[in-house]
Amino acid sequence: MPEARFQYLARLAVLAGLIVWGPSCQTGTPAAGPQTHSTGPGATTRSAPAPTADLAGVLQHAVTSGGWVVVDNLQERAGLLQAYLDRLATHGPTTTPGEYPTGEDRLAYWLNARTACSLKLGLLAGCPPRLTPAQLSGAFRLDGRTLHLEDIDAALAAEGGWRALCGAPGVTMDRAAPPRRPFVPGDVRAALQERVDAFVHDAERFEIDVDTRQVRLPAVFWGQRGRLIEQYARASGAKSPTLWSALQDGLGGLARQRLQDAVGYQVVEAPADGQTCFKKWYELLN
Repeated sequence: MPEARFQYLARLAVLAGLIVWGPSCQTGTPAAGPQTHSTGPGATTRSAPAPTADLAGVLQHAVTSGGWVVVDNLQERAGLLQAYLDRLATHGPTTTPGEYPTGEDRLAYWLNARTACSLKLGLLAGCPPRLTPAQLSGAFRLDGRTLHLEDIDAALAAEGGWRALCGAPGVTMDRAAPPRRPFVPGDVRAALQERVDAFVHDAERFEIDVDTRQVRLPAVFWGQRGRLIEQYARASGAKSPTLWSALQDGLGGLARQRLQDAVGYQVVEAPADGQTCFKKWYELLN
């Protein structure tokens, strides 16, 4: 067929929708590429770095919008989770500092590491209804070192203060819910504020008891109470700041309103029972 005639017919086919040029329009399994997401009003959407693709594949399929982890879906993607952890073993702010030049880069790294390690510990324990401290004490090779969850929390506190700790994911109900997407440096601090607000607004994770007039702080908030009060006093100039006023000042939206409705309540530490956010599909439907 003469070349001019072929080009003419090809153009007709494109116009008729018979030929689709380029991978972005293909049907079936989408081509691999960077994941994108935005966390919160006004946040700038940014491509997730390629190294988080394995974690994205786990979270998108295993975590619900309500922060529940679907056990079967997590188990099906155990290989992806391990692949991500394998990469973290040899990459990180210490071993490959050029990949994490800013505080936001390092903060996103440690938040994603905590997400992956928490899910892995749950898998190793068989995704039970409750996890014991011993089951959460496993060690991981991260950033060229052997670390535990408490070491990750120390790194988070150093990079992001109390919000980083209180917004960091876990699989027990006394921690913030697992995310549905990996953290990205571009909006990580805005994401943390949203996560802290969501944590406090979640009545299953953050208990306000009307009968006893108590605000029962999960251990992660309770452990940061000194830092919360100090930060609030420094910013507000209050001479006798209270934990309640300091916590309320650090919240926004519905979370702040929920705490405001509990004005005058006693602030106490909530008892930890290790209850997890692992669910089977039938448990989510019933």
